[in-house]
Amino acid sequence: MKESYLKLFTDSLAKYMRLTDEEFGQLIRAELEYKRSGTVPDFDNITLNILFDSAKLEIDRTNDNYDKVVAARAAAGRKGAEKRWSSKNSNCHQEKEKEKKKEKEKKKEKEKEKDKENEKEVTFDGSQTASGTPYTNETAGGVLQL
Repeated sequence: MKESYLKLFTDSLAKYMRLTDEEFGQLIRAELEYKRSGTVPDFDNITLNILFDSAKLEIDRTNDNYDKVVAARAAAGRKGAEKRWSSKNSNCHQEKEKEKKKEKEKKKEKEKEKDKENEKEVTFDGSQTASGTPYTNETAGGVLQL
């Protein structure tokens, strides 16, 4: 995206002082239009053509510098993002790894609790459950229930 403004330096006022207000307005409008669309005007006044040519060079130089700054900042942003997201030693990855470990530990604990609950219902010798409750064929219908 191009800059949306036109730089006018106050020290350039000296070269514009000999212009009439009408000529000055035409020149500034032409510079703004060139900045926006790249359209080069053709003035009937040779002075305006000469002044516009010097302004055009300054506008082009400013645009080139702006493009260089944008490219440099984009490269720096990509480099920083790559360093942040690709390094396993970065803080964001360490936090994610800690969260994953905690989730795994919670899952293991839940599985252990389920296994303990299931063990309570299974009989060891066929006569009573792990919790000590008597277990008979009549209550189970002759089938071991889990």
